Parts: sequence; structure tokens; C-alpha cells
Amino acid sequence: MTTLRSGKMLACHRAVPACAVACALALCAMGCGGKMTVAPPYRNAAIDSAALVIAPCIDDITLRHLGSVRRVFGEGAASDLTRNYVRARLPETIAEAATFTGVVLADSACNAPLKETSLPRENLPDLTMHLPDSGTTVSFSSGPPAFVLFLEDLTLGLHDVYHHGGGVAQRTMHRQLRLSARAAVWDNRAGRAVAYGHVEARASSSLTELTRATWDTVTQRFAHKLFGPTPFRHPDAGRFHWLLN
Repeated sequence: MTTLRSGKMLACHRAVPACAVACALALCAMGCGGKMTVAPPYRNAAIDSAALVIAPCIDDITLRHLGSVRRVFGEGAASDLTRNYVRARLPETIAEAATFTGVVLADSACNAPLKETSLPRENLPDLTMHLPDSGTTVSFSSGPPAFVLFLEDLTLGLHDVYHHGGGVAQRTMHRQLRLSARAAVWDNRAGRAVAYGHVEARASSSLTELTRATWDTVTQRFAHKLFGPTPFRHPDAGRFHWLLN
């Protein structure tokens, strides 16, 4: 049984919250970082016919150097455009990657306090997350879901990546979009974590400005990295094996 060592209590905070990857835009997708640990009781399980609620997280997303997002999403404040995109896209990509019957963003804060919890990982430092007490069933305005996805330190940022050849003239640069978070999938019926870890997804373009395809790829990759190694992995997910590389 997974041991949850609880410490400091944190009030449940209010924080809510198939892409075109090969095209003439010379888009390449690449990913690294992150690994989900499946708790022992679930390692040989396959879970379906259940709904998932994404606990409040998107309002607290950290945005870094996103560049000209208006060229992709239209007019408006860059932070609002980005958050609105993640709100719409994240449930879609999780529904594609996993076996849930429905995936929605929470309509309220949860009704239970969250405690700083240390989750053990093999050959890795323990993962610290704020989660309910073991045995707790959490509820939102719409009621208690079967499973809850908790995300912390959700970060979306743009990075310049340089490659060096034999000389200065061979130096090249591409833009790389990265989406990362600490994550835990909570079994709300049993009151314990099913899987947890730190996940980072990356998508790159050789173009100076990122395209909509780049954004769609990084969110799709993020969802597959979250649920590909878990009991919620969609049976057709094998055709997206490149997303887990």
C-alpha cells in the first residue's frame, strides 16, 4: 500500500482552473522530463467507465515569455487568451488519451482541505503534493466525481533552443513550448492516489513564431504523458507512442 505522509494543511484553494503535427510548417514535436508513478494497488488494473474532474488549477498557471500569442488566438490579453486555450484544450486531450467517460474542469473549489503530502517514488525523490487526507471523498458543486486530477505548479513557457554546428554560421535556433506540472490522480471512491509524478511536455517549431499546431501538440503530449503509463491509458493510445518519447 502506498504510504501517504501528511504534514502541513492547506485550505482547498480556488484556482481553476487529434492535432495537426505534420504539415508544411516544418513542425517537429519532442518531449522529455517527467514520469508518472502508479501506486501498487493499481499497477495491474485497467480502469474505464468513470468520469474525471480536473481540480482548480488553470487560474494559477504560470506563463513565461509566450511571445505573440495573438497571432495564433486573435485579439485580447495574452494571459487571457492562453488560459482560455488551456481551459478548452486540456479536457479534450485528456479525453483522447484516457478511458474516462467524461473530462471536465471543476465548477468550484473542492469541499475538503488539502494537506502537504509526500508520495514515494522508486529511485526518485518523494513527490510533494497538496492532497486530501487518505480515505477522503472530495466533492465539487456538481457532486463527487469518481476521479480527480490535481495539478500543481502548472507552467507554460516559451524557450529559445540553440543548436551549434561546426561554426558560428551553422548555429540554428528554434522555439520550444513547454508545459509542465506536478500531478496526482485521486481515486475518489477509495480515497487515495492512483498515480502521481512530475510531467513535462515539449513541442518545437523551426519557425520564429509558434503555430497553432505547436500549441496543440504540447497539450496533446502532456495528456499522453500524464495518462499513458497509468490504468487509464486508452487502448488506442499505442498509435500515439511518439508522444511518450
